[in-house]
Amino acid sequence: EIYTLSLHDALPICLWRSVKDIEAALASARAALPVHEVTRAAQLDEALWLVEELRVSLFAQELGTSRKVSLKRLYAMLRA
Repeated sequence: EIYTLSLHDALPICLWRSVKDIEAALASARAALPVHEVTRAAQLDEALWLVEELRVSLFAQELGTSRKVSLKRLYAMLRA
């Protein structure tokens, strides 16, 4: 039996992959930081926490989040 995804079914999969991608990029950046870069480490730790908030905003919207979060904002934090 062949199973095809509708756009409605595929959208969460695409979003899930995007969330995993930004999480991996943030974790890699955090792991590569020298120990003395405390301020940047704190920024990346905050961004990693916001990945969890993003998951809530995307997949459990009724719970709400503590602040606005998006993939765009997280990528901006990664580039900062």
